Amino acid sequence: MDVNLYDMTHDFERVLRRSNEFKSLKSIYREVNADPEAKQLFNKSHNLQIELQNKQMTGRKIMRDEIEEVQKMGEFVQKNEKI
Repeated sequence: MDVNLYDMTHDFERVLRRSNEFKSLKSIYREVNADPEAKQLFNKSHNLQIELQNKQMTGRKIMRDEIEEVQKMGEFVQKNEKI
């Protein structure tokens, strides 16, 4: 059986895009982006997570104040119903 990886990948993409989970996520993402406050909070939280992951991957120490900032950010994110 000769499987074309390119075709298989596109088939997977089509199935994924039709899934209810993907449609739901896409709808929620649109709602967050339509609300300036939610979008700013989401972006700030996302950027902070990426920054700390990069620090961790490069072997740099994550400071206590950075951990506290992530925790506070998590509280704000949880309070926002759209996020």
